[in-house]
Amino acid sequence: MPEYQGFGYSKLQEMLTVHPEDRELVSENTTVQQIRELKKAETAGKLEAEQEREQPLIQMANNENRQQVQEKVSMVSNPDMDSFEEIMIAFWMEEENRELYKRIAAGILTPEIIAEEISPSGSRTYRKGVNIVFFYDFEKGLKLRSYKGGKTAIIHYTYQELLERIVKLNILPNKNEKEEWKESENLNATPQPEEEEQDTPYVPMPGQLSFQEAEPKTDTENVIEGKYRELDAQITQECTEDEKESSRSHQFTDIEVEYAVNYFETEYTRMVTAGLNTAKQRNYKIAIECIRECYKNIVG
Repeated sequence: MPEYQGFGYSKLQEMLTVHPEDRELVSENTTVQQIRELKKAETAGKLEAEQEREQPLIQMANNENRQQVQEKVSMVSNPDMDSFEEIMIAFWMEEENRELYKRIAAGILTPEIIAEEISPSGSRTYRKGVNIVFFYDFEKGLKLRSYKGGKTAIIHYTYQELLERIVKLNILPNKNEKEEWKESENLNATPQPEEEEQDTPYVPMPGQLSFQEAEPKTDTENVIEGKYRELDAQITQECTEDEKESSRSHQFTDIEVEYAVNYFETEYTRMVTAGLNTAKQRNYKIAIECIRECYKNIVG
């Protein structure tokens, strides 16, 4: 079929046993493992339907157990909570997602950044029992496949709607904690001088200047072991426009500029090699071009 042109053999083989109505959930970036998670949701729905028909007592026990789990996991009081809210609460309570939730709840992330953080590859799934959500890129949004009352439904949401739902859920216990998280995020945005920044080993690309080859200049007393120095805020507050222009080259040392462009080029190349096409990748490309334009005498 035209909509499946370019799909790999293994993916198509897995899709043969997926319910026809659920195949719309599979995109060109969906992995085989994610398709298998979809099948698990389908199987869980079939088992639940059988229990509803044949074992009413067991089903009553299951309903009671699910209600107890929901009361423990959910920090909100909403008897009309729908399947999307239920699975989102479970998703954000996962340890690996909690930090991202704090940043979203603090109101410091846009829908575009949320999409980039949740699904950098353009495809991610999360399943909780009979329900499963597919996260795509920002343009495609996300889709929930839910099973309730013996019926299956697929609903599309945008990342803007996801953001609004997160605010509505208000999982945070109180406003003070939200402010604490927001303040913590602001503090973490600027590395403190006494903290040791742990970074991945740097491997220069052909033709680039390595850290070992970059000799510190005599005026780099504020650069210690390759760490960025604190900049003088008065440069931008007290100088005239002409003075700012003439002192531009003094805001950063040569080695700082070299480190910066090498970092962005390394990350950009890694993303290109991985076949990614994301907002972060494009932002890194812009950063490289801007640094090269502003510091031609250093990086060429």
